[in-house]
Amino acid sequence: MSLAEAWGTGKNWPLDPPAGGPLTTDPYLRKMWKTFWGDDFDKLLPSNTRAVVPAAWRVEVSPAKPAKEDFFLHVLEIGDRGDPRAPRVELVDGSNLIGALVEGGTITLFATSDGPVTGGEVTIPAVDTNWLLITGLKPHAKYELQMTGGRANWRGGLFNGVPGGSYIATANGSGVMYLPFKGQKDGRLRLRLLSAE
Repeated sequence: MSLAEAWGTGKNWPLDPPAGGPLTTDPYLRKMWKTFWGDDFDKLLPSNTRAVVPAAWRVEVSPAKPAKEDFFLHVLEIGDRGDPRAPRVELVDGSNLIGALVEGGTITLFATSDGPVTGGEVTIPAVDTNWLLITGLKPHAKYELQMTGGRANWRGGLFNGVPGGSYIATANGSGVMYLPFKGQKDGRLRLRLLSAE
């Protein structure tokens, strides 16, 4: 487990005192400070926390039309407003999978079923990408991925048409698959469970 995972728990941490001062006596917080800043770290320096507005960075989202259940998918990008170099972002939706595509970046797909995905299909827009990330799969399971109606380069193996060929890949221990996916053009991506260990 990385340091970020250990303390990235969603807990609200207390703000540093603006005037600085000695480290807290709370053993958990003390360990966090020492882990990130070193064993010789024993004093907080004065800071500008008085000027910080808590939750100023928070984003609140409401559906256009409220329903019993609403789903939101967000793609966050750092950049200047109106920058013409901003990549195109597209929704990728289908059967048992939903996600987003970032031009020149990654197609990220999430499971929409309650359990691990055993099969699914999505339409990939005609936008160039480099990677394919799929979550919600069976850990350590082998899957067949098939691209039809478009073209994709699976680690050097190009296939076209309907059906265009397939690629076998294995999900990691967390049920995630991350693969090169270059040169993609408009088509359907099908995913099918082959075997689970």
